[in-house]
Amino acid sequence: MRGLGLRLAGRGGRLAAAVDKHGIAGAARAACRMVKDAAYQDEVSTWFEVLLDKERPRVPAVHGDLVLATDDDAFDLLNAIGSQSADVARRRRSAGGAPWVLLMDGKPAFCCWLYAGRSPINSMPGEWLNLPPAVRTLEDSITAPDFRGRGLAGGVWMTLFDDLEREGVRSVVTNVLDTNVPSTRAVLKVGFAPVASMRYVRIGPWSRQYLTPLGAGSGPAIVEDLHRRTHWHRRA
Repeated sequence: MRGLGLRLAGRGGRLAAAVDKHGIAGAARAACRMVKDAAYQDEVSTWFEVLLDKERPRVPAVHGDLVLATDDDAFDLLNAIGSQSADVARRRRSAGGAPWVLLMDGKPAFCCWLYAGRSPINSMPGEWLNLPPAVRTLEDSITAPDFRGRGLAGGVWMTLFDDLEREGVRSVVTNVLDTNVPSTRAVLKVGFAPVASMRYVRIGPWSRQYLTPLGAGSGPAIVEDLHRRTHWHRRA
């Protein structure tokens, strides 16, 4: 229980805010949810794919500066939007990730990551997906609060996908939790189609996946790569 105590202590500011807003009883319920989330996870998500060499829907282009974050100053922009800290961004960049940031009037408005070779799976902490050579993954798309509702995600994705197509990339895949309805709508709008369903169950250090291909494309390859995790295994 010592490790769990440290975990909760690290969130003391959040619990203090809960006490101020909801009282002691409400804060207690929040603490119980945190303990449950730390010990158990059961989520269903869908893998989507967009084929870049096929006709794709066009959405309004975005106006601003789309930059690749490559140093600590740029990584701070990700943190400002609410994405990873500079330390996490640095590690993911060294692992092959390409973090893109949209600046509007000099302010970070939107960010997303593209991966080649292999990609982290956000719904499965610590897990990575191996990618075919001509496939990329799209992860961690976040719009800054002041810029939401402007359709920035679709415009940035369209620009990046056009560049990837010119580079010979065949498709882009992404994973969206089934409870994230806005993100599901956004990816469908730019031409993504479901190719695999995934259920991830974690009980303490033990986890497993349940995988179902939904179509052609990269769905079978995703299922095959993740198949080794369809039996219970313990995280190191």
